[in-house]
Amino acid sequence: MSKGLVKFDEERCKGCELCISVCPVKILTLHETRINSKGYRPACVTDVSKCIGCANCAVMCPDGAISVYNEAEMSSTSLKRTDVRKFSTAENFLRMRYKEEQGGRKDE
Repeated sequence: MSKGLVKFDEERCKGCELCISVCPVKILTLHETRINSKGYRPACVTDVSKCIGCANCAVMCPDGAISVYNEAEMSSTSLKRTDVRKFSTAENFLRMRYKEEQGGRKDE
């Protein structure tokens, strides 16, 4: 059984291949035949069983098109974005960093 599950929002994916370049187990590729409504070939997983749930792909995705779920969440009845990483998309990561930076400042 895999340690993670990667889900793509194919309509948001521009096929930039950034997720492919950061996957440590090299299981991501652009879909060979599918094209989204914007005319891009979306990314997809070639071997789900090899996913380690690292969330590198989701953090790197500039469009927030990737969600990563960990092993514990996959066994539960409802899937939620991974809590192991407080962020599962680049947008959420940037939002978290902004909140951390603002937390050190006192508002007047």
